[in-house]
Formats: sequence, C-alpha cells, structure tokens
Amino acid sequence: PVISGAVPLKLGWMPYTNGIFQAKTPPGLVWDQLFVNGKYQPMARYPNYKPGATLLGSSAKDTLSPSRVARWANPAGGYIHALQGAHWGSLDYLILGEKADGSLNYEDGWQVNRDIGMAPECYMENVHEELDAPGEWFHDGKSDTLFYMPPPGVNLQAAKVESAQLKQLMEFQGDKKHPVQFITLQGLTFRETVRTFMQTREPVLRSDWSIFRGGAILLNGTKNCAISDCNCPA
Repeated sequence: PVISGAVPLKLGWMPYTNGIFQAKTPPGLVWDQLFVNGKYQPMARYPNYKPGATLLGSSAKDTLSPSRVARWANPAGGYIHALQGAHWGSLDYLILGEKADGSLNYEDGWQVNRDIGMAPECYMENVHEELDAPGEWFHDGKSDTLFYMPPPGVNLQAAKVESAQLKQLMEFQGDKKHPVQFITLQGLTFRETVRTFMQTREPVLRSDWSIFRGGAILLNGTKNCAISDCNCPA
C-alpha cells in the first residue's frame, strides 16, 4: 500500500519553446515537488543538477552574480540553497525580489543557530529563465501555468503527473493523561510530501540547528506505538 501526499493532474500539454511544454493548472495548488511517472523532477535551477556532484547536487560561485541575476525578469519565489561558510551545515533562503541596485533581496537562512553566512558555492531554483535541462519545471502562479521539459522517452500525453500537496501524511496527537496507544504502521510506503526546509525556525537548546517539528509521520503524546517494515523512497 502507498500513502501519497500528491494529487494526480490531468493536463492539456502544448509546445512552448526549446523542447519545453506548457499546460494550464487548477488554481490553489501547492507547487513544491513534481513527479512524473513516479519520478522526482527538479525545479528549474542553476547550476543544473548533476548526479554525484560533491556539493548540493552541483553548485557554482557565480550563482548570484550580477550578470546572472540580470537575466531574471521576476526571481521572487525562488530559493537559494547553500552550505554554511565552514561547510558543516546547510542554509536556505527565499528570494523576495530585486533591490534597486539589481542585487537580490532575500530572507536570511535560519536553519542553523550561528550566523556565519553562506559559502560562495550555492545553487538557486524556481526561476523561469533557468528552465533549460530535461526534467526541469517551473510553475507560474500568476497565470496558473506549468512549464516542463520532459526527458527523452517521456510521452506527456500518457504520463502520470503528480504535485505534492501535504507536508505530513499521518499525525497522532495525544498528551500525558490521554496518550495515543497501540498503533502499528507496517508494510506501508510513504511518498511525495511537501518540503519543509523553510519552516525550520525552532532553535534546539545547546545545538547548532533549528528544526521543524513535523515529518511525513508525526507522533506526539504517544506510547506503545511502532513503525516497522515501511518505506519512504527519495
């Protein structure tokens, strides 16, 4: 049995440009992770994803250079992903737009408790102009349009397209006086949840990290519960 946080989409694909297709999407959906025929598809990003790349699936020192930023008509809603300056932790930033001088305006990363800043190598995602590699996609929320470059061999007219909508699939909430008890989850596959890297705002006492108290399965105020022989594929 598979428990998924995604919804299937029935889309009318039309050619766009340079191997990219476009399709109108229903309003009000979350656009964070896209799956085609059960496989994760990366957001439009720079530099492009490279399997086996040592840092962040590929990164570059010119990601935030003025010349590259100048290419982006509207980067608001994009993300910057970087390692902390000493490379022992990761930082994530939400792009708010451009400043008057052409540089990016973004919310600082709060994933670690030491404000040392990001390393020069980083990558960014979710900007339309960086959609240039097979498998990449971008969703325009203003026009409710999905842009996607299918990999070779993918027939969009027959493909199963899904968009993740839920950050948690199951939640068990009890308390000290009334705990949730005797729940066993066994032999299940949990798939396709929304990412929560921008919600890690709670500092952990005597720790370098901030956390988000959630996950695909959340148990709070429980006892005598078990999760066994389950699978959560990447």
